[in-house]
Amino acid sequence: MRTTHTCPRCQHDRVLLIDEVSERGDMNALRPLSIATAVVGKTFMGDEKLGLVGETLGGVGPDELRSSGGAASPVWMSAAVCRKCGYTELYVKDPASIPVDGVRVREAVAKKK
Repeated sequence: MRTTHTCPRCQHDRVLLIDEVSERGDMNALRPLSIATAVVGKTFMGDEKLGLVGETLGGVGPDELRSSGGAASPVWMSAAVCRKCGYTELYVKDPASIPVDGVRVREAVAKKK
């Protein structure tokens, strides 16, 4: 949709291209929507502590995530929205930067015919 500028659902020819999708975070602050998460440590109960890739959480910043196999920065999202029906497609700006850990993020490869 972002390249054809035509909605695949209703065939409308007007599409909004949104460069950066945002969400509300702590204290209702606006921040860019990020898709990737990484294990950034353990909680006091021993459970895995998750955080945005590249975000500093509990003293774990980009350098620590990079050394543990995480990405150096969050994976931001963009979007295309149909002006008529509202159908929306989200796109990752840099898909190659999403860390594949085999547990939370797995890569599927189609079988060749």
